[in-house]
Amino acid sequence: MNKPADLWSMREKVIFVFGIIMSLVYLVIGLSLLSIGNFLAEYDKIVKIGIGCIFIAYSFFRLWRAFTNWKKSNNEDEE
Repeated sequence: MNKPADLWSMREKVIFVFGIIMSLVYLVIGLSLLSIGNFLAEYDKIVKIGIGCIFIAYSFFRLWRAFTNWKKSNNEDEE
C-alpha cells in the first residue's frame, strides 16, 4: 500500500521540525546545566559540567541528523 507523495513529504517535514525543536531543547538543558549555578544544586559541579557537555553534543548530533536526513530525502526526490 503506497502513500501519496504529499503525505510522505508532510511526514518528513514534521520529523525535520521535531528534530530541530528537540535539538534546541537539548541545547537549552545543556547550557542551563553549565551556566545556572543553582540548577540541580545537589550534584557536584563536575557532574553537571559532564552531563551538560553530553546534552550539548547530543543536540548538535540531532541537528546534524535532521539536516542530513532532510538533504537525503530531497536528493531522492530529485532522482
